Amino acid sequence: MGAAIERERAADQVDLPRQSRLAGWEPGDKLFWFAGVLLGAWALFQSFFKIGTAPILADEPVYVAAGRRYLHGEAGSPPRFTGQLELPDNFEHPPLTKYLFGLAQMFVGAPEDLTAARCVSATATVLAALVAGVWIGRIAGRWTGLLAAGLLAVLPQPAGGSDGRFGRFAMLDPLAMLFMVVSVVLAWEWSRRSGRSAWVFAVWTGGAVALAAGAKENGWLGAVGPVALILAGAVRSRAGSLIRARIAQVAVAVVIAVAGFAALYLPISNPVTAIRYLFDFQSTHSSDGHLVGFAGRVTDRPPWWANLWFAGHAYGSVLTCFIVIAALCAVALRRDALVGWCSASLAAPFVFHCFVAHVALGFYWVLWTPMVLVLAALGACEVIRAVTARLTRFQRPVAAGVAMAVLVIPVVESVDGSVVTARIRPAGVQVLPAVMARHGLSGPIVSTGVGEWAYSYYLPSVKVAPRFDASAPADTIVIAKPQCRDPLDPAVRALVAVNEASGTVRQVYSDAAITVYAAVGTLSAPTASQVADQPVSKATDDC
Repeated sequence: MGAAIERERAADQVDLPRQSRLAGWEPGDKLFWFAGVLLGAWALFQSFFKIGTAPILADEPVYVAAGRRYLHGEAGSPPRFTGQLELPDNFEHPPLTKYLFGLAQMFVGAPEDLTAARCVSATATVLAALVAGVWIGRIAGRWTGLLAAGLLAVLPQPAGGSDGRFGRFAMLDPLAMLFMVVSVVLAWEWSRRSGRSAWVFAVWTGGAVALAAGAKENGWLGAVGPVALILAGAVRSRAGSLIRARIAQVAVAVVIAVAGFAALYLPISNPVTAIRYLFDFQSTHSSDGHLVGFAGRVTDRPPWWANLWFAGHAYGSVLTCFIVIAALCAVALRRDALVGWCSASLAAPFVFHCFVAHVALGFYWVLWTPMVLVLAALGACEVIRAVTARLTRFQRPVAAGVAMAVLVIPVVESVDGSVVTARIRPAGVQVLPAVMARHGLSGPIVSTGVGEWAYSYYLPSVKVAPRFDASAPADTIVIAKPQCRDPLDPAVRALVAVNEASGTVRQVYSDAAITVYAAVGTLSAPTASQVADQPVSKATDDC
């Protein structure tokens, strides 16, 4: 066992200086630290600037409210799962992220404060980039680590309808991503050690897996491939003592992971029932499917490539091509244990989300981007090193030029993402209370194309109806812009058209999400023929 580990360690020690030098293209210490500080400031801007301004995502209020209830002991005993969502306490997901959201609310002294919860997610996003960057920097060179951290922290990454980077929002995935990255890094350190230190890292890896799964139920998948590599390495060594030690260490890590995950439920009354509810809900959700729109279609049974489509659509074709080509360059040019490790961490998530789970929402892919982006950083730096090694004159100017040419795409895309962040402003139902107050409107509201969850959060006391009712006349009409999965009701469109023609409604507000009309007289219901004259809206519009 010891001989095999020492051979691996010696190989690393020989390889590290070569990678750190990057064939002479690496600038001096001052430039590196200047670049690091600049990147850190950029990452903080991308993650925190106007963090409370963007409109909510559908699940954010649920997680924030559950966090408050958990921390104040208001969560009830988990019910037996009957196929219906129990939203107030959100037992369908593990509790760790919601605990942290609750702690953030207590810290700022504001119950159900969305901005405080979002800061928890943004902090986790930045920390995940930092952990990955330090890890890669120690193994493949500091500039490679800096690039890996940069790709994780500043690339534009909208998902699930987020205005700006998804990691800024109070969702479960940013916390799960952080602990998943930590579990992969700790497993790497475990694989490079023998004796007592190997046991220590096995325990730490199990703890990190428990936290990843406790943040979101699928967070443990990232460690499956690396742990399998640890066992495979022991078997390949044919050393009986190493094989037995690794099997025992894996068993300990699994026990720690399971026990740690269960321990997170102890603050909840009847934790066994809560865990059973989680499994019952997730299995039912997977078997029933979930309606989702993508690639011009709407279905509750998406094909295996749906998550890949969501990722490529969010990044855009140019940035997607850069990431894929750079990652392939890492595989083709490096061919080392680090590339294999990062690839292995993606194996179980890929198989599970593409071929086992039958649900593919528009943000599920974000949790698994860190190791893809790490591979892209490794590949990009390997290309820079390879090209620079062939150009011996004016080494540093050539290296700088090659680096700029290779990295122009992610830099430009990240700058564009920063512009989007700087321009974030309230929109949609988020601004409706102010619009209604400004024009003396108090409801009810007739609305089409806007989710009920948005009204529940921003206008909880106002009655909202999907159709006009002459017995309860509305003073506000809201029509959303066409969007995937939410076809617009032609009756509401006709209501506006008829009453605009008669002068009884007028437009008072419009943005990229909604158009608002105010009643200035008695509204008239449209006839069937007037409704039929309106354009047909389909669920696949804008998909």
